[in-house]
Amino acid sequence: MKYGSATLVINEKVKSMWDKGENIYHLGFGESRFPVHPLMAKALADNVHQHSYVPLQGIPELRQKVSKFYNRQFQLNSDESQVIVGVGSKSLLYAVMHSLPGDVILPVPAWVSYKDQAELNGRRVITFDLDRANGFEVSIKALAKARRLAKPGPCMLVLTNPNNPTGTILSQDNVQKTAEYCRDNQIYILSDEIYSLLTHGGFQHTTPASFYPEGTIVLGGLSKILSLGGWRIGVAIVPKGLLGDNIIDGFRHIAGSIWSCVPAPIQYAAMTAYEGTSEIENFIFDCGSMHQIRTHYLYDQMCAMGIPCAAPQGAFYMYPNFNPWEDALKVKGIHSDYELGMHLLDNYEIAVLAGSEFMDDPQHYSVRLATSYIDAENEKAAISIVKAYKSNPDPHTFIQDHHPRLKALVQRLGEFISSVS
Repeated sequence: MKYGSATLVINEKVKSMWDKGENIYHLGFGESRFPVHPLMAKALADNVHQHSYVPLQGIPELRQKVSKFYNRQFQLNSDESQVIVGVGSKSLLYAVMHSLPGDVILPVPAWVSYKDQAELNGRRVITFDLDRANGFEVSIKALAKARRLAKPGPCMLVLTNPNNPTGTILSQDNVQKTAEYCRDNQIYILSDEIYSLLTHGGFQHTTPASFYPEGTIVLGGLSKILSLGGWRIGVAIVPKGLLGDNIIDGFRHIAGSIWSCVPAPIQYAAMTAYEGTSEIENFIFDCGSMHQIRTHYLYDQMCAMGIPCAAPQGAFYMYPNFNPWEDALKVKGIHSDYELGMHLLDNYEIAVLAGSEFMDDPQHYSVRLATSYIDAENEKAAISIVKAYKSNPDPHTFIQDHHPRLKALVQRLGEFISSVS
């Protein structure tokens, strides 16, 4: 039996190895590693005196700012009554699954926690494969087949866009067709949009709430866009009416029984993030640009090695597969993506996460790579990277002069490919 999120487990394992003095190139954990913006740090310090309990659903002023932020960024039409503030988006996902009826449909590969949360809520999980030949988009035909396998009545579809683990983005047309199919077939959409502002040049995020507002629950937070994972603040925007009221009631039941509220100082500080100040929005844009440069550098190097991989379009993930070397891998005793990951860790000091952790077929030999930790392993290194980018954002200079570990990782990966070619 496995205990805990696979992403958290690999992160703890790597940090334990670092503590022992081992050199590990950490591509296993998707934590945005840039420093806390000074305005956010000041906001938290200024509100350290906020020590009283606050409303279960979140401070009204914060919920109002969250609503306006999402309306401005994604052309929604929400108000503060629809906003819930939770302990990270995980608590909100769990609360939504707890509050809605029916089975949970997951497009595979799917983020590691969705299946566990569904099962903790006693929900049956039904999967279908994303269309790998078309950038991991949703195949309506495959979705329809999954819907037929679900019990009659309402059910749920969890979408992650930009996608974790693939780093791809659903096109506007695909989002619209998916939303329309869900509306016509009693499917509520749990739209995990935690990476929605980390899109790469030429790509945009589209929320299904644009086409299906009455049946879409939008989930987000500050962990990825402002590198505040440890602050544990997530937000959800629920539909107006009975559906949204049921979700809020379910959330209040869970929150009131377990954690009461997101810590008050964190909520007051989060208002600064959602106010829409140019300094914060510029920092989010800069972080997205740095993620893009680092991710695309590794992607380009993998392409040069002949490693199949969908082009990254958002967030800081890639999802290559090593099927071209299947025979050679088996000769080395590597018969699954997990064994491939262990081989990379034991022999090349590269930590990755196996695709089977994301419910993928282990015979695909797929692994998820997260570029967010590399060359930002500690606070000093992360601050240095941001300063370097601000002084000269040229992608070539940024990589060549300030990413020695990323370049060393590419060399290690090349050595591995040579060993199986």
